Amino acid sequence: MGPDTGTAATSPNVWEKDLTFAPAPGGGTKFVILHFMNVTLPANNRLEVDLGYDTDVFTSASGGSFWTRPINVGAVGPSIKIRYITNGAPNGGAFVDRFGRGESLQSTEPGHNSITNCNPFMINGWVEPNFPHIPGSTAPKYDPFWICNKSAAPKWQNVRCAPVGSPQDKVARSVGMIVTIHQPSGGHPEENVSTCSVTLIDSDLVVLAAHCISDHPFEVPTSSVTFDYEVACDGSLLPAYNAVFYKVIKLVKFRFTDGRDYAILQIRGTPPLPPVPVRITNLGANEAVFGVHHPNGAVKKVSPSATGTMPITFFGTSIGVNFDVAGGSSGSGLFDANGNIVGVLSNGSGCSLSYSALKTMMADPIVIPNPPTQRAVMLVFDRSGSMGEGAGGGKIKINEARAAAELFVNMIRTTGNRAGLISFSTDATSPVDFALAPVSTSTKSQINGKLAAVSPSGATSIGDGLAVARDQLAGTSGLPKTILLLTDGMENQPQKIADVSGLGAIEITAIGFGAESNLDGAKLSGLAQSHGGLYKRAGDGLELKKFFALAFGEIFEAGSLADPQLHLPASLRVGPSIPFHVCGEEAVTIVIGWDNEDAPLFIELESPTGQIVNLSAGGIDTDAGTSWRFARVPLPQGGERDGVWKTRVFRPGGGEFPPPAIPVNYFVNVNARGGPSLRPFIQPQRIYTGDVLHPKVILQFADESVPPGGNVSLAVRRPAKSVGTLIANKGLAAATVINGDVVPGRQATLKKIEQDTGAPATGYIESNYALTDEPEGSEMFEAAGIFGAKLDNVLVVDGTYTFHAKATVAINCTTTRECQWSYHVAVGIDPGSTTVTTQPNGTGPTGGDKWQVIFTPKDKYGNLVGPGMGEDLDVLPLPGGTLVGGLVDLGDGRYVQEVETEPGSDADPGLTVGQPDRGPVVVAPPSRIRTGYRYTTSFACGVEDGECCECSSVVPGRFATAITAYNSTEKDVMLILAVIPTTFAGATSGRWPDAVPARAKDRIILKPGEATTIDCCSIAKMLLGATAPANGALTFGVVALESSAKVDVTATYTVVSREGEAPSIDVEPLLPSEFRVRESRPVPPPPPAPPPKVRDVPPPRPQDVPRQREKEERPKAEEAKPKRSPRKPAKK
Repeated sequence: MGPDTGTAATSPNVWEKDLTFAPAPGGGTKFVILHFMNVTLPANNRLEVDLGYDTDVFTSASGGSFWTRPINVGAVGPSIKIRYITNGAPNGGAFVDRFGRGESLQSTEPGHNSITNCNPFMINGWVEPNFPHIPGSTAPKYDPFWICNKSAAPKWQNVRCAPVGSPQDKVARSVGMIVTIHQPSGGHPEENVSTCSVTLIDSDLVVLAAHCISDHPFEVPTSSVTFDYEVACDGSLLPAYNAVFYKVIKLVKFRFTDGRDYAILQIRGTPPLPPVPVRITNLGANEAVFGVHHPNGAVKKVSPSATGTMPITFFGTSIGVNFDVAGGSSGSGLFDANGNIVGVLSNGSGCSLSYSALKTMMADPIVIPNPPTQRAVMLVFDRSGSMGEGAGGGKIKINEARAAAELFVNMIRTTGNRAGLISFSTDATSPVDFALAPVSTSTKSQINGKLAAVSPSGATSIGDGLAVARDQLAGTSGLPKTILLLTDGMENQPQKIADVSGLGAIEITAIGFGAESNLDGAKLSGLAQSHGGLYKRAGDGLELKKFFALAFGEIFEAGSLADPQLHLPASLRVGPSIPFHVCGEEAVTIVIGWDNEDAPLFIELESPTGQIVNLSAGGIDTDAGTSWRFARVPLPQGGERDGVWKTRVFRPGGGEFPPPAIPVNYFVNVNARGGPSLRPFIQPQRIYTGDVLHPKVILQFADESVPPGGNVSLAVRRPAKSVGTLIANKGLAAATVINGDVVPGRQATLKKIEQDTGAPATGYIESNYALTDEPEGSEMFEAAGIFGAKLDNVLVVDGTYTFHAKATVAINCTTTRECQWSYHVAVGIDPGSTTVTTQPNGTGPTGGDKWQVIFTPKDKYGNLVGPGMGEDLDVLPLPGGTLVGGLVDLGDGRYVQEVETEPGSDADPGLTVGQPDRGPVVVAPPSRIRTGYRYTTSFACGVEDGECCECSSVVPGRFATAITAYNSTEKDVMLILAVIPTTFAGATSGRWPDAVPARAKDRIILKPGEATTIDCCSIAKMLLGATAPANGALTFGVVALESSAKVDVTATYTVVSREGEAPSIDVEPLLPSEFRVRESRPVPPPPPAPPPKVRDVPPPRPQDVPRQREKEERPKAEEAKPKRSPRKPAKK
């Protein structure tokens, strides 16, 4: 439409058309959004679209393509009026190429059975989705996935139910819903609309979760926000309801990485609403909070109720809480009891939500990530004595490590990067091997010279190397800081990793070199994870070079496009072609490495059209060592960029003396510059067998936006045998010393196993899994570049697990990314599988019984923790016990702890055993069969006058009974006393055929040599609570005593006849009857598991550093923060 079409104006200077849209089936259209393309609006020409509540007006400032705000089709009718108006220029035009239609849809995703009802204009009124679902109903229904109780109504209410003036009421007015259009993806093959929840935090700024607009370059311009979408408390429409949308015009702040999931958007116009203050202080433990949100695109709700709150479960960069929510609640605010917003809903599973803390957002100086392409990196290199050991195949570790480090150094660009080297053994080298300096050809040569001079000797102080690297990086500003750590051993010398502070702003990648027997994988993987990097374990020199090449791609580039490891037989001169996809990347670096210096290899690169690239051409950077080679190729080459490229290796040939044909193992790694990167999400720092493994990766660009769709596969390589069980079966060996480097007993045992068998202690098994961006795997509310899977019964043995993720994504073309990392998995103690025995061991310090508790900790698969792990076992006694001494390692998988039980207790002792970052478990012996001793006798107390109309059990007279118990043993004995009166105060209730139970019970503890008497006064006090008079009515029955040891018991019976005769006294010893019983004592529950560890500060990422040249172009951090509303200051 417009003058450029050549059609006549419908009125002076106006070209008007009615667009009749195709309605949703059944007339269920809720709203329409139009898209314009090829728009030209010269001078003051404008384009107008009637919305039903306002008019969208576009000018030359709007650009050549744009989306309208949602159109109220209930107000405008079946057609939408569009006007092109000239004002100053007689030419121009516009095209409507497509439209989005809001309609009710049935979800097809497994586990998300729902029918949406996003109806912001209340066309045909409001219909509340049902939950629980009504079988067979086609009415709207809520998604059950994030609702705690699937069989009850969700715990939320319409916001208008909140009392006027309450925090819920004040906040609710400023909560809105954002409507966003997304590009096609795997689950949605065409453009699609979704909703999230937002909160107004300044006159024209709203905050939400970044994942709601994860493809922000495309999605932000499509988005609009309304604050009006709500109903009365009873669900009826509000008087004069008229929803208005505000167009999103700018992305103000965006972070989507490592627990940071927040964004701020600017809208056009100023809603007549009070902004909600942003709280910038920490929350307290269990602090009360509430949420306001639009579940499944429904009307505004408040959780858990219109007046209620819930306590948080954890606080850090994320905040945990267990509300009912649904898809569409994403990005919604979490509010404290004063109505301040503290977080936005980021991710979670049913009844376990995580909100991104806005305290972190307010402290974050980055507005929109655009990290520098340069880095400052310190290489921290292990030169301890163990580096002089063999690396297999007749090679020496130190030589293999030098070659890998040389490859890494030579690959660093000389365009603004900085690099340095520090080696360590007992101490870090002083002065530093090579101080951090700008990278140049000379710098690389000097660092490689220093590497060649490194000689292995001494102990291992990883912390000392890290501390020196930290100090070197401290003087660097404007560049992301990175440490690349190489070590082959266990730290055995101060300072240790845990002793080093000040590493918080440094990204750390750690590479362990050697077998399981060398490395402390738990510490190295924990170090890398806590500092934003990855841990990898290289088993041999070839794998070490490969991991250094991968580390280069992860630190300096956008990661790997392809990463195979292959074998070239002696009979072949050329290896197979390895295809890889390019889609917009700026450059590729092909790296090859091989395991035999006598079999050099070269690189061949073929373009998508089949042209062989001349790697000697200008602009292409190449270099080689004795066992590696790389070529860095800028793109495009020969006018070619996107498409399928191929690379392969070949042997040199020709000449009078060609190299011998030798079989060789090799790898090919293709690193990319530009495009998205793939990296793993941070796992818990400690992972145990029996845990549910939940690997997740994120595919995103440097600005933290994500490409739509994609597919990710994951290969998991795990040990075939339990390392702890191997060591337990072998028996813990003594620590050994190699060139001054101490190898602990556990590692020494594994080395002995390898020496005895001539093979690695354990082989490896690989399994493959598909990762998904659906909530079941990603725990996100919508697809946002995060892929994951919950995998049960995968962590079945302890040791190092290696993960290899491969992603494929089609944007306008296809690209791939690969990523590898390792985690250490420890044996998770299972109380049902752990064997426990106890042995008496005399008397404890306070007089109680002392026991040896001997236990063999195992997981549910039968794997042993094994010897040498006592430092990781936190042992406490069960209630009623006290630890005596410390934990003793028997060296064969068993541990011994002495425990003293309370005096007089006959219960076996037990323990709780905790492991780092894992809740304790109860370790107690199985229930035993106990022998007991029971003493019983009849008793008679009181007067029988014989005047009752009934038959009496005894002749008339006055009766008394006394039972005396004496402890003749050498230990405390506990007696259980029971009184069973068949006649009580003259009333007979237990005469056959009737029977009565015990009316009173008590516990008596007799120390050695002590005695006690149970007489009529004792019995009366037990039965009546007070002593009865001597001439009281007769009480007659049985006294029973039970004990765990034999004691001396006698009974004395006295009777005086009514005629006043002399008393008759009879004394009888009571003999015990033995009984046996299987104890079923209740085992006290262990202390609660510690809450999940949540970082106070996100791990360092390159995106945290702004580009130097952009510092003045972007607003300062303070300006990026939402301003405080003068009407309601933020809580300090």
